[in-house]
Amino acid sequence: MSSENHQNLSFPSESPLVRAYLDVVRDTVCGLTLRSQERAVDGDRNHIRPLNIDQRIKGLDWPLIGITMVGQKRLINIEWSLRLVIANEIPGDFIECGVWRGGSSIFARAVFKALNINDRHVWLADSFQGLPKARTTNDNDHWSKQEYLKVSLEEVQINFHSFNLLDNQVHFCKGYFVDSLPRCNVSRIAVLRMDGDMYESTMDQLFNLYSKVQVGGVIIVDDYIIPECNRAVHDFRRWHQITEEIRSISGDQPGHYWIKKKSIEVQMDRYQPLLISATKDTQLWLSGVGIADILDGSINTSVQQHIQNDLQDFGRLILMLACNSIVGAQKEHLQTSLEIVQRSYSHDLKNLILHFLLPSNPLKPKSINDCMPMIGARFYAHIDNLHVRGDILENELAKELDCSRLFRLICKLNTLLERPEHSINQAWSETGDRYILKLFRDFIFHSIGFEGEPVMDMAHIVQCLNKFDAGSHDKICLTSRDEQNVIIVSYSELHQAFERSFTELMNYGSTGSS
Repeated sequence: MSSENHQNLSFPSESPLVRAYLDVVRDTVCGLTLRSQERAVDGDRNHIRPLNIDQRIKGLDWPLIGITMVGQKRLINIEWSLRLVIANEIPGDFIECGVWRGGSSIFARAVFKALNINDRHVWLADSFQGLPKARTTNDNDHWSKQEYLKVSLEEVQINFHSFNLLDNQVHFCKGYFVDSLPRCNVSRIAVLRMDGDMYESTMDQLFNLYSKVQVGGVIIVDDYIIPECNRAVHDFRRWHQITEEIRSISGDQPGHYWIKKKSIEVQMDRYQPLLISATKDTQLWLSGVGIADILDGSINTSVQQHIQNDLQDFGRLILMLACNSIVGAQKEHLQTSLEIVQRSYSHDLKNLILHFLLPSNPLKPKSINDCMPMIGARFYAHIDNLHVRGDILENELAKELDCSRLFRLICKLNTLLERPEHSINQAWSETGDRYILKLFRDFIFHSIGFEGEPVMDMAHIVQCLNKFDAGSHDKICLTSRDEQNVIIVSYSELHQAFERSFTELMNYGSTGSS
């Protein structure tokens, strides 16, 4: 890793006004043109302190008035990177991921404008509502709680407009990186500037955008000194065997960069999220399986090799779940994780994990069937749990079917009762055959106790409806509301009256006459 002084890549025909314009824009977005008025948010982020010019130049504070945190030196690095790709005719646009108030991207757009570059665009990717909460144990929620980092899209656009740089060469990708970057329409990238702070955010940027960076393009990592970001960068580079030298923008700068020397095929299977849901009975459900293989469509790897890779990933997954840590399956933590498994779980589980993690013998490839002899004694308990679960689900389904049946019965019963259009029909009158259905409805839902209190008994309702539906021969006593009429009738007789009445009503609806 080295530090590099950025030489001036000025074009031969460049006007001195270009340098003056860029210097003014750079110092303005930094907040250095208002030194007597500028303030900075203190390190504890809770109160304001006077501006330290040296820290502002280095970008080591959070400015109150300036519209970028990166400072003068890292803005010089942006200009140098853009001039480099222009001079070397590297195609592509500038994209910044994590823009805060937009100052760095404003300066990048100013460089294009000053150099009369009309075929390159500036892209800003940000949630415009602060940093996300941690998705995994690789991160914590510290950054998501920083209200000072939450800047709206409208405020960023106003900042662009104040420099007269908001035009059709500026584009915004709104949303958290995991959602917005996969659908970002930038096709070729010459300069990728990453400012995501967190492990997962950095991974989102690299996995979604690195393949779009052209050979000869520049990748700038603003938060390289933050441990989570640093680890994400090195994990990605190690997985993809990226060996280009990482250079420091300046010895006292948090920002670093490297120049892409060769194309690589990004291994999306390491990035595609595998969603794991735990049920109450200790089952784990996996989703999102195989998506990377479908989207990739590569035929360079044999099916058998894919199987071996999947089994090794399966071993890593078991290890991560056992240790409750995603980093537990990383090579540098492997020994510690296995010791945790040995202390907390059975010897069989450790052997199972080792079996899948260790490289397979080409003459005897591994199979998922290999795990059965290792877990066979415990599999009977699992099968028993499955049968118990099946019985529970069957019982619940039966209950739902009963509820559905009784609901349909109530609907049909209420379509028959108190229909004003049939009041002149003797069969539907208060003294007719259908009258008992009305009394039965009151018996089910409007019963009262000995002291006149309403009876709120769900069991009574369900029992009556079930007997009614089955046509039971049990008899009940039905009483009119004025207590002048008392009828002794069986559920069977009620059911017959119900069926006849409903059939007549259906026939009336189809013929138009009663």
